[in-house]
Amino acid sequence: RTVFAHDQLQESVYQLIPKGSRSLLQLRIGERLLEVMEEHSSDNVSFLGVDLCSKGISFLSSKERMGLALYNLLAGEKCIARSSFATALAYFEYGLSSLRVNDFLKGRLSLELSFGAMEAAFCVDDFDSVRLHYDRITGSGSNSDDKIRAHILLIQSTGSRGDPKEA
Repeated sequence: RTVFAHDQLQESVYQLIPKGSRSLLQLRIGERLLEVMEEHSSDNVSFLGVDLCSKGISFLSSKERMGLALYNLLAGEKCIARSSFATALAYFEYGLSSLRVNDFLKGRLSLELSFGAMEAAFCVDDFDSVRLHYDRITGSGSNSDDKIRAHILLIQSTGSRGDPKEA
């Protein structure tokens, strides 16, 4: 592994930060990165900002967690557009995990995260995750259009495995 001087400096400074303060500092840096992106009216998502905010999730209120879940949705969609499906799946699933149970039952954000996760899981041949998100969508009281969309994704997923009977 190649180590550059600036990597060693960064690591040294990081080690000076008390362990209990690191996640809060990462959260604040991530929030500032996301603010700068919004101030510049950028359609881009700061992956680093989302990742840093995720490290400080324990400091977030329920409303802020929903905002973080939205940023994870946007990051996951950006990854899908770049054909980075495994990374997209991680963003969608982290977005889902950042929602609290009562938030999860609320609505569209959790459904879109679940659909994104289901599609990304299909693309990386993670059929257990496809099924998990299918069950989450169809069992969440979603409307019939959402259930049909989930059924179509499940059929495509099982069909791609070469088992037309199961599809």
